[in-house]
Amino acid sequence: MYRGFIKLWRKTQYSAVFQNEGLLKVFLWCLMRAAYKESFISVSTGRGVSEVKLSPGSFLFGRDSAAKELHMPPTTVWKRMMKLKNLEFCDIESNSHLSIVSIKNWNTYQVDQEKGDSERDRQGTGKEHKEEVKKDKNNTHASDFLIFWKAYPKKKSKLDAEKAWKSMREKRPPMDVLLSALERQKESKDWLKESGKYIPFPATWLRAGSWEDETEIETIKPKGSW
Repeated sequence: MYRGFIKLWRKTQYSAVFQNEGLLKVFLWCLMRAAYKESFISVSTGRGVSEVKLSPGSFLFGRDSAAKELHMPPTTVWKRMMKLKNLEFCDIESNSHLSIVSIKNWNTYQVDQEKGDSERDRQGTGKEHKEEVKKDKNNTHASDFLIFWKAYPKKKSKLDAEKAWKSMREKRPPMDVLLSALERQKESKDWLKESGKYIPFPATWLRAGSWEDETEIETIKPKGSW
């Protein structure tokens, strides 16, 4: 369970989890606790010992033991676990004896450790590898577009915007550059005047490569200045 590596997507920095230090710590702890392959664990219950099956991406959870590992009060750990559940990061199944946490979409972004450490083993057959790469690209495309759409101040013609996003795939800069340009332009004179009347449609902004536009920021002179 504790061998190997986990994948952490760069887009995590734009998520709600990243904005809260404590929540981010619990989020990372869950990833590191999760089983990387199917396994069975013996658990003591009031009626003896039970064998619990863990699927890839799942782990046994106890708020008291988690609190000790995370150095947090048990109530705080539980609140943060419920927050992660509400954010659809995981599911939590509980009974009178134990809780099992299952991380959603584990197999879509975490390495399949059972295929071994060699490049040949990780790739599998040529057909399987091509299908995995295609699926990963499609998932990344959809997720990154939603991040962009959420950040863009004028939400008009979403389907056209997504078409433009896809067509500009080879020309778009990394997400951090794109979002930084957006935040800068949100404070520009053109985008602020007349309640955003002159903000271009998102598809137009993308096709024009407007992340490279120079920005004239609106400044407010302090009282008494000349």
